[in-house]
Amino acid sequence: MKTHLVLLAAVTLGFALATVHAQPSPGGPGGQARPGPQFSGYVSKLFADNPAYTANLEFHSYGATTGNAVAAQGKLAYLNGKTRFEMDMSDARDANLPQQDASSLKQMGMDTLIAISCPDRKVNYFVYPGMRAYVRRPVPASEAAATAGGYNLEVTAVGDENVLGHNCVKNKVVATGLDGIPHESTVWNATDMNKFPIKIETVQNGATVIMLFKDLKLDAPTAAQFDPPANYKQYDNFMSLMHSNAGTQAPR
Repeated sequence: MKTHLVLLAAVTLGFALATVHAQPSPGGPGGQARPGPQFSGYVSKLFADNPAYTANLEFHSYGATTGNAVAAQGKLAYLNGKTRFEMDMSDARDANLPQQDASSLKQMGMDTLIAISCPDRKVNYFVYPGMRAYVRRPVPASEAAATAGGYNLEVTAVGDENVLGHNCVKNKVVATGLDGIPHESTVWNATDMNKFPIKIETVQNGATVIMLFKDLKLDAPTAAQFDPPANYKQYDNFMSLMHSNAGTQAPR
């Protein structure tokens, strides 16, 4: 049973890692690819006019053969490249995370997850309030090098549409990096919200990734939201967290 719970928690970490990666990439220890919301690399350039905001993010990934393989929603805060995404794992749908395992996650104190990405510090945090603990993971050098400055954007308006009650200009965006490889997205920029990209659709590696930003507010979140709680215990790797006394749900 203990081994099962460790593996289950590893899957949730893989899902969390995907929420802060610049590109779809291998997730947890099992190595399955899990595309997630993208906020670094060329995608961060889409938010150049809106360096601070909060929203409820709805995320979908449609695999070429698996259909709606991943779906998630949560509270997002963004401040000058830093992101904080808080979600209830029981609300997530992942082909690699059966819904019946949600009760096991709750017993472990891992049902609520806060993924924090701080490119300026080259570190990611994965915070589990139910365990009063977090994992600190340095950003790999290859990911840290994927900066917005290395990309050129070509934007072409292709129409006008209403999305979530906002009049939007629908744009085709092609981003080309120093390697010469183009990355194409369709972006809906809300004309009443400082051209915010309220919907982004990207096709990459055979998967279609869609992000929707609901209840958007162009107000700056506090800087403290991008730090793990000072009274939580830090772990430098996931397995240490699981094999520690923090592996049982802390009293509240």
